[in-house]
Amino acid sequence: MSPTQIGLLVLAGLGLFIVAALIMQGIENQRRQKRLRVLALKDQIRRADHLFHALPAPLRSAAMDKLLISYLQRHWREIGSLDSDAGARKQLEALNIRSQQLSDGPAAAVGLTLFPDREQARSARAIMREFAQFLTDLTKSGHYSVAQIQPIMNQAKIAYARARLDLELLDAKLIEQNRGPSVALHQYRSCIKSIQKLGNYVKMESQLAHAENLLQQAELRTEQEREQQQLKLQEQGAAAQHPDSPPPTKS
Repeated sequence: MSPTQIGLLVLAGLGLFIVAALIMQGIENQRRQKRLRVLALKDQIRRADHLFHALPAPLRSAAMDKLLISYLQRHWREIGSLDSDAGARKQLEALNIRSQQLSDGPAAAVGLTLFPDREQARSARAIMREFAQFLTDLTKSGHYSVAQIQPIMNQAKIAYARARLDLELLDAKLIEQNRGPSVALHQYRSCIKSIQKLGNYVKMESQLAHAENLLQQAELRTEQEREQQQLKLQEQGAAAQHPDSPPPTKS
């Protein structure tokens, strides 16, 4: 074998080695891209799964549940196509079970407020704000159209308003307790207007009746306080005019 042939063989071997290295590098790049994509999908899944479990039962709807389940299913299917060992099949089976147990809400309040205390109302308001941001991000992603998201966004806004209303009603009661009924009148009236507005979308009859009752009681106590104040002023005026006379007796 001539030196030229030996040189060509060496060059051919070197070329094959370079090609093999490039192929291996390409395969490794694809694996890295798949791993990064799986990590990104799992991060998005954690956000949606958190919302699915955190949405307050009295405010959530079947449409909210369906959207979140559909979102999670789509992401787990993609993960399954990228990594067969990522447990996608088990997750999809669990999601299929979830899809048969959708919410039957939103619920109607049975008393003055939908939630029993301020902390739960505040938490519900925060979760609905977070869910609305999630819906906004879905629209921006291009995977969902505005027509698909807008009806659910409307539900989220109503749910947020109901949680905020609970806080406003509790504030009104606290104002009356700490500062008197006359100071709370405006807050009660503002809450009643909000209830009437929300009544166009969800059942609010019980909350309206309770709020109107509290307003009537506050108005009555305010009038009683005003009358007592007027009587006190009259007595003080009479005492000032006749300092030596005993104060008029109450009938």
